[in-house]
Amino acid sequence: PHKTDWHFGRIFGIIKNRHHFEREGEFVTLRQLQIFAEVAACGKMSTAAANLYVSQPTISETIAEIERNYDVKLFERYPKRLYLTAAGEVFLDETLKILEDYIHLDAVMQERMGGYPVRIAATAMAGHAVVIPALVHCMRENPGFKSVVQVHSTQTIQKMLAENECDVAITQGGLPEDGLCKVRVLKNRVVLVCHPNHPFVSMEKVGPEDVSKQPFFLNKENSDSRTTILNYQRANGYGLNEVGTVGSMSVIKEAVLANLGIAVLPSTMVDAELAAGQLHEVPGYSWDRDFFLYYQRHKSLTDNMQIFVDGCQRLAAQEIAGT
Repeated sequence: PHKTDWHFGRIFGIIKNRHHFEREGEFVTLRQLQIFAEVAACGKMSTAAANLYVSQPTISETIAEIERNYDVKLFERYPKRLYLTAAGEVFLDETLKILEDYIHLDAVMQERMGGYPVRIAATAMAGHAVVIPALVHCMRENPGFKSVVQVHSTQTIQKMLAENECDVAITQGGLPEDGLCKVRVLKNRVVLVCHPNHPFVSMEKVGPEDVSKQPFFLNKENSDSRTTILNYQRANGYGLNEVGTVGSMSVIKEAVLANLGIAVLPSTMVDAELAAGQLHEVPGYSWDRDFFLYYQRHKSLTDNMQIFVDGCQRLAAQEIAGT
């Protein structure tokens, strides 16, 4: 049978025996089992009380409660030491199984909470500007860091956050903040770039009409770079000569490097090529963008989530410091 079916079978078996859990005031707690095991190990209630940092009357009452619950005597009370009865031996054996299972459960969950990869959703621009440098820091400082990154439109990312399909999201611009924690992580520019041999390089001023006549590579639908340049052109009464819609900004950069057209790209993605003279930034065509990190306010941060959030905040601190 499927593992899930097996789990449901076990759960159903417990439900059928729910009367074991419905005896009001008689359910033995994990703390009571811990106290019983400590007394059994020490043979003295005073010593058990000292080890567990509770009063001796608390220890005595706990043992008495367990004995009342099961109508048994767990210890023979000798003047200087307690000894387990036959019923106490049975109870200790079962208690140790439960405590060992609890320790195993705690260890497994602690390991998995730290080991689960953080699910990151980001826009294409945020991926290049924020996610990649943050991941470099995370993996350098924490070799065990794990992540899964998906690139989507802002609209899709908003839906993913709402439906718990991602743990954290990085977008440029804002999202509706109901139920979300929001952290500003970086300011970035998007710039219009062309090849050094492109006619724009020798022009004193490039206007919207000039841009509308050039082969233009755009990122996929609903991307911020696409929306930014289209809105700017339309506001000035012009469109774009779109020659290709590409899902990868790296591919778009390669097309511009090959002088196949022009494009709007994040400055962080083209800084090296601009400095080396492999690309040219068209003056008057740049826009500042704030990048924000979001996660559900009610969500418990795993170790990897906290590491990633810290890595993003470090980027913000570096920006403020000018490093």
